[in-house]
Amino acid sequence: MQQANRAGSSRKGANAGVQESKQTQIQNPFFNMPKADSNQANQINQSNRTTPQKMKTTPIHSLSNPTETQQADALSLARIRPLRDTGRDEYWLQEFIYNDPSVLGLGDLERVSREKQTSSGGRLDLLLKDDDGFFEVEVMLGKADESHIVRTIEYWDLEKRRFPKRQHTAVLVAEQINSRFYNVIHLLSQSIPIVGIQVNAIEIDGKLGVHFTKIVDSYQEPETESPSESAQFDEGYWTKTYPAQSALARRFQNMASHYLEDVRLRFLEQYMALTIGRYDRIKFKGRKNGATQIEYRIAEDKVAEAVEACREHGIEPRVASGKLTFETNEACVEKNGALHGKLMTWLYDRDLTFKQPDAA
Repeated sequence: MQQANRAGSSRKGANAGVQESKQTQIQNPFFNMPKADSNQANQINQSNRTTPQKMKTTPIHSLSNPTETQQADALSLARIRPLRDTGRDEYWLQEFIYNDPSVLGLGDLERVSREKQTSSGGRLDLLLKDDDGFFEVEVMLGKADESHIVRTIEYWDLEKRRFPKRQHTAVLVAEQINSRFYNVIHLLSQSIPIVGIQVNAIEIDGKLGVHFTKIVDSYQEPETESPSESAQFDEGYWTKTYPAQSALARRFQNMASHYLEDVRLRFLEQYMALTIGRYDRIKFKGRKNGATQIEYRIAEDKVAEAVEACREHGIEPRVASGKLTFETNEACVEKNGALHGKLMTWLYDRDLTFKQPDAA
């Protein structure tokens, strides 16, 4: 009897047909628009690009700053260790974040101050900012406790009083965020934008790294603005001050209304907002260069896909708390109509209702 040959090379590239799920894309009026002025569109797209160095490519940051990258042939077992056990303390963690605020995963943040003295007598660990506002960051090791939660909110309130016209976000960074923190966030979600980020020291094959994970980000836009806040900043104000931007916002409203239920365009002091259902899902801000800063509030599980779609169209958006922000104008919208159609299908989906095909 002939003996079967048991030695052989393993088969590679097996034809295991992985079926991709098909996302239904809405047909939108932007798809068939006339060809835009490529020079004008490219000028805005260029302003949305960032250098490769600013793009986050790895979620685990080394504590030892290795000079060579080694690729393992097999996965290694990772072990989470308390930062104190590695010889680090809260001051080290503050400095680590302050040196590179992008590790928090809240977008392209800039440093403002560290250990900032406040009017209450305390010290705010870190104050960071982006184009839209400030981030009041409190850092601690171990499990998030009541005192740090209260302190985070207190510092947020103090800075908001100093700069009332800017957006403010409270951020608590801790090694453990438990259910009590979730309960507090739920109670405050309608009035205070607060983010909880868990930081862990990870040991792999004797080497240490640090990893940041956004655990809680439950801030929701208030359903309405009080009349006293928005009365003087109506459509007439925006049409006079930012005619091109207000016209573009109306264009988006018409497109969204064709496919989505309960679409309203609101005019506020700092921005115009497409309120769809109960929430502001797309915001528009005027820029002195004639461009429009647009902000999409994207469903959490679609953020990565939305970012990739933007990059395919030559746009590098800023990403923070599930919101994609970039500059555009009439020419860019015409050129990238397909992109905006996709982004509308990926909007934050709570209470979001699409019209039935026969109603569109």
